[in-house]
Amino acid sequence: MLPDGDAGVYSVIGYAFHDPSAEETVHVDRYGGRAVATYGYDDYPVLAKVVSQGVGLHEGRSFGVLNFWASAAFCVAIVFLCISGPLMWWRRRPGRRGGVPASVGAPRGRLPVRTTPVLAVGLVALGLFLPLFGLSLVAVLLLDQLLLRRVPRLRTWFDVA
Repeated sequence: MLPDGDAGVYSVIGYAFHDPSAEETVHVDRYGGRAVATYGYDDYPVLAKVVSQGVGLHEGRSFGVLNFWASAAFCVAIVFLCISGPLMWWRRRPGRRGGVPASVGAPRGRLPVRTTPVLAVGLVALGLFLPLFGLSLVAVLLLDQLLLRRVPRLRTWFDVA
């Protein structure tokens, strides 16, 4: 980065693509060319180190080619599921009444949240650690309790017990 003002310094950012722990930023005096300060991975707080390593792992940069191909395989698997899921539903969809589907065709039944406390604890933990996931769970629960169970047409179409 270029200096800002008379007292500014040049900042050189050393981005280590395959090793996030080798990242370093050096601030260089604009007049003398000496290093004024350095800030690297060792200076990061613990959470920043975890995030840096997590981003490298997520992007497939941490363990070389193996990590890259594993990430690519997961991506292809998700694309496959996005295509095969609706196709499988289409083949097994419920019958139609007068051109309108009788129901969505989702399987009936409830998750055993009350009988499986580990599942309930896991859902609450995921909801706390992943706030948007938690908000979506609350939104679906409210939608189910306040709308789907009280409107007869929706209850029939979604086949709500």
